Amino acid sequence: MEKMRKENGGQDNIVKGDDVLTVRMFGEFSISFGERRIVDNYSGSKVWNLMGYLLCRRDRKVPQEDLIHILDSEKNTNPLTALRNNIRRLRKTLAELELPESYEPILTGEGTYGWNSELPIYIDAEKFEEGCRRALAEKDEEKKREALRKTLPLFQGPFLEKLSGEMWLNEVAEHYHSLFRNATEQAVPLLQAAGYGEEAAGYLRMALRFYPYDEELCRSLMLCLMDSANYQGAEIVYAELKERLHTDLGSLPEPQTEAIRHQILRRMRPQSMTLDAIRKELVPEEVPVGAFICNYDIFRLLYQSEERSSFRKGRYVHIGVLTVEGKDGKEISERVLFNAMENLRIVLQNSLRRVDVAARCSQSQYVLMLKEISLEDTSRVLRRVTTTFELDYPSGTVRIRSDVLL
Repeated sequence: MEKMRKENGGQDNIVKGDDVLTVRMFGEFSISFGERRIVDNYSGSKVWNLMGYLLCRRDRKVPQEDLIHILDSEKNTNPLTALRNNIRRLRKTLAELELPESYEPILTGEGTYGWNSELPIYIDAEKFEEGCRRALAEKDEEKKREALRKTLPLFQGPFLEKLSGEMWLNEVAEHYHSLFRNATEQAVPLLQAAGYGEEAAGYLRMALRFYPYDEELCRSLMLCLMDSANYQGAEIVYAELKERLHTDLGSLPEPQTEAIRHQILRRMRPQSMTLDAIRKELVPEEVPVGAFICNYDIFRLLYQSEERSSFRKGRYVHIGVLTVEGKDGKEISERVLFNAMENLRIVLQNSLRRVDVAARCSQSQYVLMLKEISLEDTSRVLRRVTTTFELDYPSGTVRIRSDVLL
């Protein structure tokens, strides 16, 4: 693992002051000097990709062949010229900081480029790693807790998020995300014992952004929220986890997670409720508009109940399935699929009746329960939904396929 830390005689090369370059890599990628500040606002910028790569390797000279490769300049008819142009743009971007003449951030020599390691610099990622190293080595629990309380807030979000598509970054980003997770796991029991449960919950929520299927993190968050009597919040954490596991992995929560969930329900519900309390929970304050959108487990229960009733009364209940897929059989990216499914949910909410029910049953599918209409009308409703989707969200890559379960 590449270490983003330069040491000199055992002393950290991390200082702060008016003459220091301040680099943020968590949550945003920015460089400040005094009152001047530049920020990476565009995903895929070659200049900021180059900047990030050199900063991550600022303790060495980087061969120009490596930089040509990470910038994907091999495809250029003159890759060396393309690299020099990008270096020129990088220096122009850094010039916006109005650095002193003695400051030369990018050094060149003998077919290499490198970040000037002699410049005074503060990098949040380096400070975070050093803080974690010291805190986790601390034996005294109170000192460890306070050290972690100073260090964990440095982690403000994903590492170099705008560069997340770059292959060279994957291992480095995972290193920092994993370090945050491990430090959080160490900090949570110490924070809870000292009465800082809300603070612990905040760090757990951040860790779950990177490890959304980690049930141990979810269980810790549920327990944190329970300790502060936020039972509703703990129930929401459980419901979101269950939905993610079912939709994305086709699995269910572990028995340990279910056991905590049962504890939540016992604390949420008194032994007996007043009639007014029951009525308040059953009757919504506002009349909902459009279809009832729910998770797949609830959908199955509703359908099974409706099927029993319709069989006795001779009513029709039809099931439709809408599938998001790539046009012409082409695969679509996870991001495109995510956006398409969210847009489809909005269309379903607004296009169907209040008596209709819809649920996401897989990563790319919604299942619909349409009541008291014929098979022909069911097909007509599905066509109307797909047409509305195509009109509201025109796309050259995505289409909706509709099917009726017979």
